[in-house]
Amino acid sequence: MERKLVKESGQATVEGTMAIVVLLGLLVVCAQMLLWGVSHYIAYTAAEEGARLHARGASVAQVNAKIDQWVPSFWDAAPRASWGSDTVTVFLRTPGPAANLLDDVSYTAQVVGEETQ
Repeated sequence: MERKLVKESGQATVEGTMAIVVLLGLLVVCAQMLLWGVSHYIAYTAAEEGARLHARGASVAQVNAKIDQWVPSFWDAAPRASWGSDTVTVFLRTPGPAANLLDDVSYTAQVVGEETQ
């Protein structure tokens, strides 16, 4: 049985191109997960700071201003906040190429009043 040699020119180009595409896809996924994690941190700190102000008797406008201060303008142009009598919740949109696939990040902070003597 004779084996015919098959010319494989271009095989390395195709494999190299596919490897680059796969690596870029993995890079995008890793970057999106990093942005998602940072969104959780930003929502956490904004809610905690809002809860501290709310516990001190700050107005709604002051709490919203503090939350807006903690969220970078390039991250989310309009973070949403809601509060009850003893909680402050911050909803934040994760930026990035796959942001539409992810739900909004939210964090709820408990308002703890300070005891006075």
